Amino acid sequence: MANPSKRDQLRGKIGAKLIRLFGVLPLGINRHIGTLVGLCTWWSKGRTLRITLENIEKCLPELDHTARQRLAKQSLIETGRTAMEAASIWVQPYRRLEKYIKNVENQSLIDQAFAQGKGLTLLIPHLGNWEIIGPYLAEQYPVTYMFSPTSLKAIDELMITGRTRNGGTLAPANLRGVSSVLKKLKANELIGILPDQVPETNGGEIAPLFGQPALTMTLVHKLTQRTGCAVVFGFAERVPGGFTLKLYAPPADLYSDNIEKSLTAMNEQVEALVRKAPAQYQWEYKRFKRV
Repeated sequence: MANPSKRDQLRGKIGAKLIRLFGVLPLGINRHIGTLVGLCTWWSKGRTLRITLENIEKCLPELDHTARQRLAKQSLIETGRTAMEAASIWVQPYRRLEKYIKNVENQSLIDQAFAQGKGLTLLIPHLGNWEIIGPYLAEQYPVTYMFSPTSLKAIDELMITGRTRNGGTLAPANLRGVSSVLKKLKANELIGILPDQVPETNGGEIAPLFGQPALTMTLVHKLTQRTGCAVVFGFAERVPGGFTLKLYAPPADLYSDNIEKSLTAMNEQVEALVRKAPAQYQWEYKRFKRV
């Protein structure tokens, strides 16, 4: 990663101050501000909208032009909400946020996984608001999340503080971080990974996603093979007044020692979850950029 310029670092410091400023607001107010952010992105007709439309057309070819436009607009609104909600989640103590968890579906999957004694890998796609899942689970389980640092020190410091304030820990997405999460799994702890994160080319292989070739991380396959850990998928769907945390068992092929079968199964489950709430998926993320 290139060293950021002084100008970029200044932008990072200003951004961190703005996040702290908005972070003291109630989550509901930030959700409304996020709606305006998303609408501004839609009205600007810029690069973000172009990427969103390209991804939707590529992944959901069954939609006609009008449906694609409608989904793109709503997706940008939901992404704006995710960003503004993150300010509240990073800044406020969990005691002020826990009321927004309206329901949790299938939490028994997590308890069953811990009963096996080999650790749990929770796979959370860029769907809904993944930031709220961290503090919720950290209340109940030993949790470590893998993350990719940005190039902006002020933003990273705020993000790390926010994501660990309720007891969770973080591991960087590098060799040192992988070594750390291996130890966590062997200690029967929970680790969280975004399975649709684009990996570096030496950490991924091509597997289909929405019928498209996508560079897909091999880390989850390697962790399951080395530790025998359980896997659960989940996402926090945005609902009126808060979130519903939804958890799902993985397809059996995800545990296959055949890496092609395992990666294909992981992507199939990601796709299945996205189809449950397509407007809340981060379509502007350049998921196919390294193919």
